[in-house]
Amino acid sequence: GLDAYNRLQGDTQSATQSLVDAINASTRGYSLYRQLAFVAQTIWESGGYQYTEEVAAFTSPFAARDDYQDCDWNTPGVQLPANGKFFYGRGYMQLSWCANYRAYGAARMVDGNPDFFYDNPERVATDYAVDSAAWFFESNVSDDSGQFGSTTKDINGAIECSPGYTGNTPQKRFEIFDALAKQVGLTGYSSAGCETNKD
Repeated sequence: GLDAYNRLQGDTQSATQSLVDAINASTRGYSLYRQLAFVAQTIWESGGYQYTEEVAAFTSPFAARDDYQDCDWNTPGVQLPANGKFFYGRGYMQLSWCANYRAYGAARMVDGNPDFFYDNPERVATDYAVDSAAWFFESNVSDDSGQFGSTTKDINGAIECSPGYTGNTPQKRFEIFDALAKQVGLTGYSSAGCETNKD
């Protein structure tokens, strides 16, 4: 998968054994298709496992740092965090939005604290980079049919699978998945599920 990413992006990324072990531990119990889909999506979302923080948020001029601050989507208006923290993309799936950090904390209950990631969002970029990606994937990606485009739609469909989108990111994600699937002999999958450029 990283070889495919490197070909697409002209990069030279590689994985450590500790990363492979963490991914294997976090995806234990997944079907082979879902495990490969998870790996392909995290490779793309993290720039080949280079980034655990959204580049536009932690580098000057910090253009995206103030985005994603709504902590409660069930209440009208934007419910800003009271702790002054920023909830931009972190982890290998670029977990974003204060409300998602809160939901992740409630699901994992680290140290018995449902607000662990609300209080410590920076930990998503360090100790919980793989686990946060697995939680987001488990919570949002429903497809197990082999239509890889459906996983892309569940992750970033509002942009990449929307009418009029002209980029080639969905296809790049699929090329990474396809390389992984061919390596292990998986068959019966397609790129369907994220059709773009519809009017």
